[in-house]
Amino acid sequence: MLDHPIYASSQHYLAARSRHSTEKRSQARGRIAAFGLALTTLLAGAGQGRAADLAPVPQVQIAPAAPDWTGFYLGAHMGLADAFTHYDYSTLFSGALNNHTRIGRINGAAPGGYAGFNYQFGAVVLGIEGDATFTNGMFRLNGASVDFLQTSNLISTVSGRAGLVVTPDTMVYGRVGYSRIQLAGIEGFGTYFHHTLPGTQTGVGIEHLITNNFALRVEGTYTKSDSDLALNQGFDHYRPSFFQVTVGLAFKLDPLPHSTALPVISWANPFISPDPRWTSVYGGGLLGVGAGQVSRYDRTFGLMGPYSDLRFAKGFLGGGDIQFLNYFVVGAAIDTIWTNSTFDDDVGAGLNPVVHRFAHIDRVSAVTGRLGYLVSPTVLIYGKGGPAQIRFVPEQAYFAAINPSVRTSGHDFSAVQGGLGMETLLADHVALRIEGLYTRANHSVVIDGLQPLQTSLQPSTMTGAVGLVVKY
Repeated sequence: MLDHPIYASSQHYLAARSRHSTEKRSQARGRIAAFGLALTTLLAGAGQGRAADLAPVPQVQIAPAAPDWTGFYLGAHMGLADAFTHYDYSTLFSGALNNHTRIGRINGAAPGGYAGFNYQFGAVVLGIEGDATFTNGMFRLNGASVDFLQTSNLISTVSGRAGLVVTPDTMVYGRVGYSRIQLAGIEGFGTYFHHTLPGTQTGVGIEHLITNNFALRVEGTYTKSDSDLALNQGFDHYRPSFFQVTVGLAFKLDPLPHSTALPVISWANPFISPDPRWTSVYGGGLLGVGAGQVSRYDRTFGLMGPYSDLRFAKGFLGGGDIQFLNYFVVGAAIDTIWTNSTFDDDVGAGLNPVVHRFAHIDRVSAVTGRLGYLVSPTVLIYGKGGPAQIRFVPEQAYFAAINPSVRTSGHDFSAVQGGLGMETLLADHVALRIEGLYTRANHSVVIDGLQPLQTSLQPSTMTGAVGLVVKY
């Protein structure tokens, strides 16, 4: 039966079926192995990618944007002003103008506002600015019922300015422009007038960006009329000038898009260390403008003037500072400024020759303390004050022409001085400052004339100066 053909055929079928199944299982195992290998490779790659994702990422330090001076700005200022004028007049007899009188007054306040636009070219800033200042100037010689020019009301100016960026957020600048000077008074027989004279204004200042949108500055300006104010058919001529020291705060609009070809200053001043210290002793020099004033009272004629003069000033200073609580600086200094202000009587004394000069201020010396606040590590805004001396000299020739027995000499008037300023480091041991100072004598000198104790004189000064100091 085992040899039966049907049995043999079934055995052959089963053998073939077994071989086929074995081949299928072998192929399946091969495919599973290949899939496993591929899956292992994929998971390994994913693991490597995740490991790379989890690796520490280097920290990138993003530098803050450099201060940018480009943009429009709008601000207000307040300070001291000296209103000063030459007064020349002619008489019916001579017909010639004299040049012996200068009158004016140092004013307690000079409020105003300004607006402009800056554009920064690397370390240079160029701009245009318009400003207006209420001067409140008074010109008095003999009194309101006699004097013609009496007040100055407003100075408005359009100027161009150029600045040098000494640190990214601090600029030293100068400016020059065209001014309009508004004057008022009485002409002829009680006719009130308002005149506007053209003038030229020059100035220097230090400006600091407290933030990218607020700028603080201290500035000194000098404005001079370009023509005379002629009154009363040309018999009376006035040539006014004005000297101001102001502190201003401006809001600057967000910077405009800036050309990449003209980058802003993003580097630190290489001459200033990252953490400069203000504790030091220092010495240096001063250059500026000095306005002198004398209030004069005469027992016969009453109040005369004030008489005024405006001159180039120079001097020196020395002192020491201590920085404390990181942001504050306290110090003391001694300084002397030579102003050489002179004062002339319009009528004069004596006959041949007629003497017009009746006094002069030689110099002002002071010992002052100062307290300042660091608006940045390199910029100090400060106030100062203390006792002072005014070297004041009544002129012997003038008063002897009135009373030959009178003897006059120079007086060192005790005085009080106060002021404010801004100082910026140019290097660790070099600083530039701009400051305004007002000094007033504590008493008057009384001089005999045709009557005993006829004339009383009291001096005062206002100085605006740029100082360069070396620190040790």
